[in-house]
Amino acid sequence: MTEHVLAGLLKRRAEMDGEAIRLRVRLQEIELALPRLDAAIQVFAPATDPTGIRPIRYRAPNLVGFSHWSRAALDVLREAGEALPTKEVVARVMDRVSADRENGPVRRMVTRRVGHALQHQRTRGLVLSEKGTGQVVTWSVAAVKDF
Repeated sequence: MTEHVLAGLLKRRAEMDGEAIRLRVRLQEIELALPRLDAAIQVFAPATDPTGIRPIRYRAPNLVGFSHWSRAALDVLREAGEALPTKEVVARVMDRVSADRENGPVRRMVTRRVGHALQHQRTRGLVLSEKGTGQVVTWSVAAVKDF
């Protein structure tokens, strides 16, 4: 059994080393291209300082679809069996998807997506919302109607 584990670890190590080499090569390409771009910018706008241009942050693509957040929020509300504030729904959804609660950007992203999902489910009549104290909104699952 240890041979399989060791083989997997060695393979993963080799993959990561290969990725690191690829990233170093890409970084070198970018470092060579930036001065050329700066020179081209100077040709068209000599008064512009290219080093003062703020970089554009890369954002990873959203790998989780809208329905995932709706399903997770509805599951949390069903399991709770009581009305929960948005903050608590978000915390439980983050636990469900193994997200780090202390990571501010991730928490804000999950809060935004879960909030939109809950609002969408409210328009469909699946959840109810009530204003609590201050700006707190509590959410609960709507009663199921028998047809």
